Amino acid sequence: MISLLSRCSRARVSRMPFALRQLSTLPNTHIFRALRDHDPDSLAVVHSLSARSFTYGSLIADVVAAKDDLEREAANAQGQLAGERVAFLAENSYDYVGTVVFCICCLMDKD
Repeated sequence: MISLLSRCSRARVSRMPFALRQLSTLPNTHIFRALRDHDPDSLAVVHSLSARSFTYGSLIADVVAAKDDLEREAANAQGQLAGERVAFLAENSYDYVGTVVFCICCLMDKD
């Protein structure tokens, strides 16, 4: 998961086209409506050690990409992942923020 978010963010930092389709795949809750209402080009996260910065558009794109990848992997597992716990370890960085938002997104999708 962590490497997935890092890979997605590096690929999109400079050429992130914001698609409304991405927003429609997220749960309709207050947290995701707040993300939707932000300007996709505005700054969401700055990693102080590396000076990398990420926009709300890239955050949403990375969360949607991670969610899509997990759904594909879960489909391949044919129900064997149902009820399994999730754990992650990440430094205080964009990967952490993206992973937390991704986990919330997956939890909200189950309701």
